[in-house]
Amino acid sequence: MTVTVASSGAPLRRHVLRAGPISVIARPRALIVGSALAVAVVAIGFALLYIGTLPADVVTKALFGGGGRLPRKAIVDGQLPIVLMAAFAGGGLAVAGANMQTVARNPLATPDMLGITAGASTAAVLAIAFADSWGAWLADIGVPAAAALGAGATAVIMYLLAWKGGLETTRLVLVGVALTWFLTSLTAYLLTRGQIWQVETAQRWLVGSVTGASWDTLTPVLIVVPLGIAASLALRSRLAAISMGEDLARSFGARPGGTLIAAMTIGVIVAAVCVSGVGPIAFVALLAPQIAVRLTGATVPGPLTSGLCGALLVLVAELACRTLLPSSIPVGVVTAGVGGPVLIAALLHAKTKGRL
Repeated sequence: MTVTVASSGAPLRRHVLRAGPISVIARPRALIVGSALAVAVVAIGFALLYIGTLPADVVTKALFGGGGRLPRKAIVDGQLPIVLMAAFAGGGLAVAGANMQTVARNPLATPDMLGITAGASTAAVLAIAFADSWGAWLADIGVPAAAALGAGATAVIMYLLAWKGGLETTRLVLVGVALTWFLTSLTAYLLTRGQIWQVETAQRWLVGSVTGASWDTLTPVLIVVPLGIAASLALRSRLAAISMGEDLARSFGARPGGTLIAAMTIGVIVAAVCVSGVGPIAFVALLAPQIAVRLTGATVPGPLTSGLCGALLVLVAELACRTLLPSSIPVGVVTAGVGGPVLIAALLHAKTKGRL
């Protein structure tokens, strides 16, 4: 396979990378930002592995398969899945948010706002708090699978209610918000009917945490998130064209309907798998794509830079939980605590600029 590079002209602002029939526009600013984000993700990931009671040399040996059995088990089977889950689940939620924001042309369109997270939460609460009654069949398949099933079922209902001769984005957002409020109310009701110890477990899951990650829960996330990023990258040029208007996109040969459905479906699948592994970690899907847009100067959030921003957000939140806050605080508390004020500030900024 050969890769050719074509300059877009002077002054140099972008390159076109071609590998056979595939071409990708590479912007130097996006490449620099992406590289910096990747370095930061790796650095904080290693920092999390080395923070603890074990000496640094013991951790290093354990990571490379050496050292004693107990330290190796503590690092490889204990800490490593947690760090990888934080990075990949954070990245996956961000990619899902980027796809949904691009499809809806609305920065508030995320799995949290469109009912996907709420559907997963309702199913998870049924599996946890009603394992001996209503939710027995969900408990039998496990909480992660139940959450993914709930998210998928909600997405199907959202599509059916929003479909009117095609996928109309305003209708999609309104239906998603309505489903979110309904399912949130249903989840709150279910929590009042369960046994206290089961409700406590369900509440912890609803906050969002990576501390319970294992290789079993991590494996689906490790598979789905990279595939979701690759599929989203394949759609990026068409989504960018659609963002300028569907009529203009059609003039370039794009098919807006199929592209929007594909992008939304990718977002739903990735979000469902990530939420099933870590719970509904708040605001990552909302903030990360918008941070990526501002860092790269792009018109729409890119899947790769959005994913790196999401991974970095969750890793930094986990680092704060371990070093600055009591260790019992889940990572979802930190993201919600930071995301809420940031959202308010963004809304106020949009209002002053006349965009709201």
